[in-house]
Amino acid sequence: MTERDYQEESNEQAREVVGEFSNWVNGMGHNNNTFVHAVMSGHRTLQQQMFEVMLACVAEWAKQDHYDARNEFTILKCREIMEHFPGGARTPFI
Repeated sequence: MTERDYQEESNEQAREVVGEFSNWVNGMGHNNNTFVHAVMSGHRTLQQQMFEVMLACVAEWAKQDHYDARNEFTILKCREIMEHFPGGARTPFI
């Protein structure tokens, strides 16, 4: 598999994961605690990598200029959060 093939496969997998995650949070009975505990039970290196992905989302939301009442809290709170990360959304890989 070439690097380009791997990247395309990774990009497709990311879109699939986001689709599944969106479907899950769209369900009326989703339980945040179940998700959180599943993440917390994962390997600590993977937790670090998941946090980096989540922090990258926070960083991107913080940059958004266009928002409405549906995601205003998200955008404004992310801006506050990113004030604590002047170096950006990268985390150490150990």
